[in-house]
Amino acid sequence: MKRNEIYTHEDQIYRILLIKDDNCLVIDCKSNTMPVWKPVTTFWNASTMTDEDFYIPCWISSL
Repeated sequence: MKRNEIYTHEDQIYRILLIKDDNCLVIDCKSNTMPVWKPVTTFWNASTMTDEDFYIPCWISSL
């Protein structure tokens, strides 16, 4: 897990902002909410996304 990586988990898309100890500060890319701290274990079974995977559906949905 690295900073700025994008993960999908339980129909949500998260971007990692900061990793500290066993927690990471993330933003939910599907909603306009403040960043929240989540345990690193939340993302053990999550899939990673590339920036291209993330931006293409967002661009298409805005049409």
